[in-house]
Amino acid sequence: MGLKKKIGRVVVSVIDTRSLKVGGNELILTGVDDDFSLIPDLAEGDYEFFLTGWSIDPTVAITQTYPLHATVRGLYMEVMA
Repeated sequence: MGLKKKIGRVVVSVIDTRSLKVGGNELILTGVDDDFSLIPDLAEGDYEFFLTGWSIDPTVAITQTYPLHATVRGLYMEVMA
């Protein structure tokens, strides 16, 4: 109790998702060889995010820049003390 902790890694399981940010890190669904005139495919699967910073009560914020479809099936977080 009272010790600083860090959430070092977050694995987010998503289905039918177009946009998502975890702790400020954006899920990028386009590649350099994609045709940008087309809508990107919906993301499905597990995606890994690495976070920084220590806190007494660390949290993970899941946000979006634009109001697009997103379904989060679950989260897995690694906490370091």
